Amino acid sequence: MELHRACVEALKPGGIIVIECFAPAHARVNSRTTHSTGGWSRAGPSDPSLLLGHQDLTQEFRSYGMEVLRSLQVSRHLKEGQFHRGNAYITEFIARKPNRFQSPEREYFKMIKHHRAGVITLID
Repeated sequence: MELHRACVEALKPGGIIVIECFAPAHARVNSRTTHSTGGWSRAGPSDPSLLLGHQDLTQEFRSYGMEVLRSLQVSRHLKEGQFHRGNAYITEFIARKPNRFQSPEREYFKMIKHHRAGVITLID
C-alpha cells in the first residue's frame, strides 16, 4: 500500500509504526442495529475493503525491511463515540525500522492500549 510505504520511508532508523484498525473478521460481526441507547451493535465499517488483516500487514511491512514486533487480531467491545460502539475485531500491529541500537519491544507494546481503531502512529 502506498501509504504504508511512505510511512516506512518517513521513519528514522529505529523508528516505530503502530497501526490499529478493523480486522477482516469484523465483517462477520452482527449487522448494524440500534440499541435503545442509540448505539450500534457493531462498531466500524462493514465494507470488507476497509478491513486489514495482521498477516497482510506482516507480509507487507517485512517486504519493506521492517522488524515486526507485534501482529495479531483481538476482539473487544468498543465505546468510542456514536459510531464506534459495540463488538469489533481489531488488528494490532507494531513494527520497527532496523537500527543497530534497538530498545526493548515491551515499551512499545504498552502504547497499543492508547490507540483507537484506524490510527497509524509513527514514533521516532
